[in-house]
Amino acid sequence: MPSYDYRCEKCGTFEVRQGMSDAPLAACPTCGGKVDKLISRNVNILMKGGGSSYSDSGSAPSSCPTGTCPFVN
Repeated sequence: MPSYDYRCEKCGTFEVRQGMSDAPLAACPTCGGKVDKLISRNVNILMKGGGSSYSDSGSAPSSCPTGTCPFVN
């Protein structure tokens, strides 16, 4: 679940874990004051797998004749 940064007029900056489809906060959970959603500078991107492969390029490698390679359409 991603975390989002907010700034309260009274309490300052804080972070909240929310689902991507959740509505942004309208009030501070501590004091009830007005909050603004901030653009986060910390973006965590998790790449799974062993790295790039020839299937990422969109074309079949020379060792895989067209139509016979299971990874390239």
